[in-house]
Amino acid sequence: MALSVTLTGTTVTLDETAGLQNDDTNTALPTAFSSRLTALGADPATAINAAVSNGNVISISGVTGSVGNIAFTDSSGGALDGDSSGLFTNDGEEIFLFTDTQNDNIVLGKTSAGAIAFAVYLEETGSPVSGGKFWSIQYEALEHPDATNPDDSIDLDGNLKVSVSEEINFAFAGAPSGSNLFMMFGDPASTQIVVIGKDPLD
Repeated sequence: MALSVTLTGTTVTLDETAGLQNDDTNTALPTAFSSRLTALGADPATAINAAVSNGNVISISGVTGSVGNIAFTDSSGGALDGDSSGLFTNDGEEIFLFTDTQNDNIVLGKTSAGAIAFAVYLEETGSPVSGGKFWSIQYEALEHPDATNPDDSIDLDGNLKVSVSEEINFAFAGAPSGSNLFMMFGDPASTQIVVIGKDPLD
């Protein structure tokens, strides 16, 4: 079975209205998230609001070894480095996505001036890791297309991806004797690793 990340259908919803509203829960941010935001000059105490998903937003399956890393990425698996979020501040500034350079479980939504408008954190869950919750925090009011609807919602519309890698340990202890041109490791029904010498035919 191939390693895969799937959406569970659970979402994280952040209410821009100040203070607690119906069904809101005042929950402290994970230390890894809040301390990093503070180091970046975005003190969570100055935010409009913050929210967490009610359960895992993503699930991970097909792990044959152990999960090595989970990260916010672009569609090709690379770090977000100014990719479009599809969102704008209420002042009309476009917001771009950046994977944090110190913690790739954090994505920052920044304006062209470098101001952090919002941030999202992926909290890994399970032991071994099998999924992740999403936390979000907002510092600037965002533009909503329907000015007549106070509950008009916006989202990242597929502009944010999650990539996962796994670590597989293998050894040559069971290798047959003789002059082997190559060895294969892994699940025969899935991905395998082929190991050859530097100059196998010499």
